[in-house]
Amino acid sequence: MPAEHKIDHQLKIVFTVWSGDADDLELVSAFSRYLQSIINQCPAPYDEILDFSEAGTITASNSCIKTLARMAAARDVEGVKTRLAIVAGQKFAFGLGRMYAIYRELYSENSKEVRVYLHRSEAMEWMNSSRD
Repeated sequence: MPAEHKIDHQLKIVFTVWSGDADDLELVSAFSRYLQSIINQCPAPYDEILDFSEAGTITASNSCIKTLARMAAARDVEGVKTRLAIVAGQKFAFGLGRMYAIYRELYSENSKEVRVYLHRSEAMEWMNSSRD
């Protein structure tokens, strides 16, 4: 599953567009590459927008989504709160995104607020909103 990302160091946001089809193995592999790339390019934790609106068929198991959540939470920096907006584009992907958000909240290392949206404009609105 290819992913193209742009990093805005001024806004401290990583914009990533995912495309293509993916199963469990491909999702874990692509997500691992993504996390490593972001760690190498961002000096500090940034907010993220993961846009799956251009993705094809995603066949992800419950176990896979849980693994992705654990991988991501493990890289969070303690005490640094950031945001993650997932743009699903489709109702099935929206459900997977919500599952990911719930699993992520279960890990004590998690310091990222996660929200899932159907449209990119909604995600951008949230990113630009004030933080409580």
